[in-house]
Amino acid sequence: MAGRMMTPWYPIIGSRWHIATTSGPLPTGTAVTLLCGLKWTVEYGHRPLRTFQCWKCDYIYRRANGIPILGDHPGAPKKDEHHAF
Repeated sequence: MAGRMMTPWYPIIGSRWHIATTSGPLPTGTAVTLLCGLKWTVEYGHRPLRTFQCWKCDYIYRRANGIPILGDHPGAPKKDEHHAF
C-alpha cells in the first residue's frame, strides 16, 4: 500500500485523537474501526481543550503510506508484540 496515500479522518475520543480512513466525516451513529483497532460509534460534540495523539494510529498510518518512522516511535510494536500490520 506504500505510495498510495489514504484519506485520513481524525476523530477525537476522550482526549485522544485517532486516525480513521474514510471519505470524510461520517453521520452520527455510524460504526467505524480506527487504525489502532478501537471500534467507535460516531458522535459529535465539543472538542476537549487538550488532546493527545494515538501513537498506534500514527504508526500504522505512517507505515501504510511510506512516511519515515523513527526507531523510537512510541506506537511501534514492542519486541515481544506481534502485529499483523
